[in-house]
Amino acid sequence: MKNSLVKYIFIFIALVLVQQFVFSNIELNTYMNPYVYVLFILILPFNLNRSLLLLLSFILGITVDLLSGTLGMHAAACTLIGYLRPYILSVFTSREDFEQALVPTIATYGLAWFVRYSAFLIVVHHWVLFSLEAFSFANYATTIMRILLSSLLTLFFVILTEYAFSKQK
Repeated sequence: MKNSLVKYIFIFIALVLVQQFVFSNIELNTYMNPYVYVLFILILPFNLNRSLLLLLSFILGITVDLLSGTLGMHAAACTLIGYLRPYILSVFTSREDFEQALVPTIATYGLAWFVRYSAFLIVVHHWVLFSLEAFSFANYATTIMRILLSSLLTLFFVILTEYAFSKQK
């Protein structure tokens, strides 16, 4: 348990720092902004208490907000995907997986499963984030384009990171 806690603290810090110093500086044609820090929420264990999941999601989002000066937009988006995550996992996984205390990674379930699961939550995250940023329905086509393209870029980097750091079966 203690080893697992240290591992997740390290992942949290590493993803926030990489987001702040690398990915926040990547902007391709104003439509594509990768937000790889959401990987932390995606790979938390199945059996994590829902209250703790929401708290960790909020802390992750508010940390990114404090570092980037975005006034709670990341906190709102992260808290929402933290809230939705157990329901999405129940749709994509079986009851036995919850009981075995597995973690939702590519190594555990394979690429196709991980892409479906993470793509859904990434799109929801980006939808909330960019909708709050625009805070208007005027020119919403641009916001939708940002949501879709940034989600694809984020998904690409999340999968790349998962392959780079996960232990394959």
